[in-house]
Amino acid sequence: MEIGYCVNMVASEFDRTGIGMDMAAAVYDEMYDYAELPLAQMMALSDSDFRRDVLEFVRDRGIRVAACNNFAPASLRLTGPDAQPNEAADYAVRALDRAAALGADTIVFGSSGARNSPAFFPKERAIDQLAFFLHYLGEEAEKRKLCIAIEPLNRGESNLVNTLEEGFQLMSAADHPSVGVLADSYHFLLGREDFTSLKDRASQLKHVHLAQPLGRSLPLEPEELFDGFMEALQSGGYDGRMSIEAYCQGSFRELAGRARNRLMDEWNRRMI
Repeated sequence: MEIGYCVNMVASEFDRTGIGMDMAAAVYDEMYDYAELPLAQMMALSDSDFRRDVLEFVRDRGIRVAACNNFAPASLRLTGPDAQPNEAADYAVRALDRAAALGADTIVFGSSGARNSPAFFPKERAIDQLAFFLHYLGEEAEKRKLCIAIEPLNRGESNLVNTLEEGFQLMSAADHPSVGVLADSYHFLLGREDFTSLKDRASQLKHVHLAQPLGRSLPLEPEELFDGFMEALQSGGYDGRMSIEAYCQGSFRELAGRARNRLMDEWNRRMI
């Protein structure tokens, strides 16, 4: 199992890129297998700034970027009467190019602000719009040997695709082999979803995000629901990557290392 960290959750306010490149270096220093970087923030950079502050930074320091999250900004409308399909298509090509240049192979499609359906707009039409866009995204991802992972989000953040099963329904509607589904422990547990559904779908997942449900915090100590999530993944045959997407209250270098070690120990213990 490989464990990474979504650096946007711990990005330093003093990082001039707004991405968290200083934390990406710290993640690697703490023996994480990879860093997961936020695409929307990287897309806000000019070509020259992206090349200097991100691309050259990770290459010079030998940082592995296996995945990217935060796909699209809220300003890019994907659903509703004001949806921007042409702008979205152009953005997708440029964003996937940057992700591929970094060496990533997995792109997380959460982007609640961009995908949320406007008030009084039919949900079915919004889902159709997302499916159409995701099919296009899958085609462009396939050209770059990337995979798109749909992220179900809790109802407090999104009014579309809130459960694992809804994620798989959208995947089916998108109908492209480069489009799959992600499971996020924070969203899954807030939604009080059934562990049986997670176990049944575990081997089909493309990616996983991890955080304790309380405060979206680091998984530092045993917690019944979080540990149940991990058990369902493992018993269901999941063998892919996992990224911690959690806030860190305290010394990142100390606590992030502890979280990683605990996850590895627990995962290996269950395999015995």
